Amino acid sequence: MITFREMRIADLESVIRIEYQVFENPWPIEAFTEDIVHDAFVLTDHDVVFAYIFCMVVLDECSIMNIAVAPDHQRRGFGEILFKNITSILALREVNVYFLDVRQSNKAAQNLYNKLGFRAIAIRKGYYNHPDEDAIVMTLLISEAAGSYEKL
Repeated sequence: MITFREMRIADLESVIRIEYQVFENPWPIEAFTEDIVHDAFVLTDHDVVFAYIFCMVVLDECSIMNIAVAPDHQRRGFGEILFKNITSILALREVNVYFLDVRQSNKAAQNLYNKLGFRAIAIRKGYYNHPDEDAIVMTLLISEAAGSYEKL
């Protein structure tokens, strides 16, 4: 059974494992222990974590700091499920503007974000390293998003 829930300290090992499987330049472990105080959520299948999202909310804005789906669960709609659940939860806190950065070469993620209604608004030159690469800054105003987002 697939479940969306808040991340727990006990999930950290699974989240870090996914991070290192998915990203060429993963977050350092310390970043996860610091960012768990922000909004952090996971998707589980029978209590096994296979996806996560870390957000930082300030007033009505949310910055998506990190989002990943384990390789064996990719391209099955789970990134979209993560995002739709987080927007449902944060709507209760009146969050209606979302920001994120994505590698210029990460076309799969860009396609997902475009599908969800995000639009590119800027380029951050040299934002990523290992390899060096620009970031595309994307934003979404919930009032502009197509369709309704429902909780899992």
